Amino acid sequence: MLEARHMTPAACVMVIFGASGDLTRRKIAPALYNLHRERLLPDGTVMVGFGRTDFTDDQFRGHLKGNINEFSRERPVQRDVWDTLAGRIFYHRGSYGEPRDFEALREKLERLDERSGGGGSSCTRRPPVKASPPYPAWAPTPSIHPRWW
Repeated sequence: MLEARHMTPAACVMVIFGASGDLTRRKIAPALYNLHRERLLPDGTVMVGFGRTDFTDDQFRGHLKGNINEFSRERPVQRDVWDTLAGRIFYHRGSYGEPRDFEALREKLERLDERSGGGGSSCTRRPPVKASPPYPAWAPTPSIHPRWW
């Protein structure tokens, strides 16, 4: 494991739209794992995948672990590194054109924020990561309203 040489940014809740897709599988999941392995991912950072696939949190974690084992530059996944990362990964199933699904996502983010000690104060620290199906398969702009972030 490499020693971190840079200042690590503040923790946040990261939402990955299109989390069950190919970009997450090949690039985003391995990159987040390697950032964590190199101690460059803030300790309190939580990742929430949003997608159409019907995953539970545990199924999504297993899916990501398999992807990391296949595509990460550092393989196989180190158990101790994965165990500390996996508890910070969650999944929310939803339709991209359905405002109710985004409202439910917002509620989940608030619960995770409370759980992580953010007390709701880190609402502005939710960078969305778009790894989603191409337009017109979905049009997120009307559904992703600023009040949810």
